[in-house]
Parts: sequence; structure tokens; C-alpha cells
Amino acid sequence: MKAYFLIFIVLFSCSGDVNDSITVYNFTESDLQRIPDVYETEGTTVEFQNQLQESFVLTVSDYGIYRKTGGGIGTNVQNAEYDELILRLKKNNTDCTFSTITIAKTIDGLKTWIHAYTEANPCNSYDIYSFDTTQTLEALTVGNKTYQKVVRISDVSGIVFLDTYVIDTMYYDLKEGFVGFDDNINDIQFRILN
Repeated sequence: MKAYFLIFIVLFSCSGDVNDSITVYNFTESDLQRIPDVYETEGTTVEFQNQLQESFVLTVSDYGIYRKTGGGIGTNVQNAEYDELILRLKKNNTDCTFSTITIAKTIDGLKTWIHAYTEANPCNSYDIYSFDTTQTLEALTVGNKTYQKVVRISDVSGIVFLDTYVIDTMYYDLKEGFVGFDDNINDIQFRILN
């Protein structure tokens, strides 16, 4: 009888609310080396040009690091706070966002989502591309500058530039953001002007 009573006490003393403690995932110094800071100021513009001298401009409409509360990434339990950067870019001074980049700190490190708006009217629909810190990186040389931490995102669908080119590959540098876009069907490469 004493053994049953002892087990009963142990079971109830060990059952606590799992929501009592909050796990916090903050950006670290090493994380900041993988987060673009060239877009920190609203109104900053980045120009891209192709080999035919045609160009377009992306303009920063929002850049901020926010503290989010939730279950963290990939859990249903509301027991985590995490840092999240949200960056919105507009194309050629349109009223619609061309891309929203979200970078969140997770239990496994950084996770990046790129929401790229498709079709000639960027307000209509978008596709989501994601990668994490284990993604294979490559170098991309543009003019006299080499970007060392570039993620090539292939199989992009429906992003239209200059009402003519349909982008199927994006190049995203972890520190510099977008550095290139390709329309492989028309053999057109847009690269950042640096």
C-alpha cells in the first residue's frame, strides 16, 4: 500500500504544465552573418540589369526584426519565442510587394522563406521557396564582386519581369539578398549592379 501511495505522489509531483517555461530563440552574432543588412533602410533601391541593358529596380518597403510568440517552428505547443526578420521588396515602384523574405530563428538554426509574387501583376499570387542553414551554397561573380554564400533557387515559376521575361532561377546571397534572376528559356540573366 505504501508503494502505491509513493508512486501516486511521484506521478502527481512530476506532472507540471509544459507551458510554464518559454524557450527563446534569439538571433546570434553568427546568425547575423547570414541575414541581409543591405536592406535595413526603407526606400533603399537595388537595381538589376540584363545583358541587353534592360533593368528593373527593387525597393525596400519594410525591414524589421520582430519577437514572435508561439510554438516555435514545427510544434503545436505555445512555449517558444523566436526572432523573425521580415523584409518586403517592391518592383519598379509598384503598389504591390514583389517579394517578402522571412528569416526565423528555429531550434535547428535559421530558416528562410522567400515569397515571390508571380505573374505580370505581382498582387495576384505567389510561390514560397524555403531553405535552411544546411542548404548548399555556391559562389556567384557579378562584375568585379564575388558573392560567396549564394543559394540557387531553381524551378521558380511565373515571376515576370518587364512584361517579357519569366524567371525560373533566383540567386539569393545570405548576406546581400537577391543578386540575380534568370530566364533560361530566353537565355536572359539579370544581375545586381554593384
